[in-house]
Amino acid sequence: MTVLNNTASPARVAHESSLPLISIVLPTFNGSRYLRESLDSILAQTYSNWELIIVDDASTDKTPEIISEYVAIDARIRSLRHQVNKRIPGGLNTGFSVAAGEYFTWTSDDNRFRPNALSEMSQFLERHRDIDFVYSDASIIDADGQITGYMKAGEPNELAFRNPVGASFMYRSKIQQALGGYADDMFLCEDFEFWIRAANRFKLAPLHRDLYLYRAHPGSLSSTKYKQVICAIDRLMERHLDKMRWVGERALAQGYLVRASTAVQLDDFKAARRFLFCALRHSTLQAVLKNYMLIARIAVGRTVFRTARALRARFMGSAADHEVRA
Repeated sequence: MTVLNNTASPARVAHESSLPLISIVLPTFNGSRYLRESLDSILAQTYSNWELIIVDDASTDKTPEIISEYVAIDARIRSLRHQVNKRIPGGLNTGFSVAAGEYFTWTSDDNRFRPNALSEMSQFLERHRDIDFVYSDASIIDADGQITGYMKAGEPNELAFRNPVGASFMYRSKIQQALGGYADDMFLCEDFEFWIRAANRFKLAPLHRDLYLYRAHPGSLSSTKYKQVICAIDRLMERHLDKMRWVGERALAQGYLVRASTAVQLDDFKAARRFLFCALRHSTLQAVLKNYMLIARIAVGRTVFRTARALRARFMGSAADHEVRA
């Protein structure tokens, strides 16, 4: 069951505007550590005609108190609460089910928009009526908010082998309606899976502007559930890759090579060989042979690869011991 903490309609906007309404959904579970930073970054937007729908996914920390504080200070903010945890896909679907905007976006409780993010992405969609989904570059920050790297948005056809969209994006609400929301069974890669389905039917485009601060820290899902993320993405590609003909032969071949590499990491060498042959169907032998290390791992198989890995670990351990004794 979902309980609304604030039942006011989206018409309760602080400043009336002729600009398109942007709906922002923020799903959170025990996100009190960074939640204020995320919310403050939305309040600091130069674009004023937005609504924020916070979905508290049954938090047990101070998250509900922080949400109540922000709901009280700005009429554009509403909150909903799950009585049981439904994870990120469920939180997104709950939030967007009551969204009224022409444009949709969502963010995480540990990330931050740059002040001009909503303005620049919405202006891009206004200027390019043939584009339905825009995504931008972003900076990477650490647990303390210090910039440590940069994420450049890739091309849509790269969806065959990686997520080029990243964490900063905006799309027309018709995409949400057409796709029926985020897949509940794709937790840990629900965004990636949604982007692929969107790209199959709509036009995506990158905007090379740094509009977001993405936090990479030890407590993030991508850090704490690394192997589960790999498995989830593999299931995602199992579902979609064969149908992504629009990306072109080279991208498809790269997609199968990535699947082969993932299969090796999961010790499934039979699947790795199958994906390698799939890559050959979409590329030349010369191009595939550039991945000679991957091919060598697949060729020697599980037993030899495990033995080599164990010997390397033993050698590294012995070398470390020698340095300590020295």
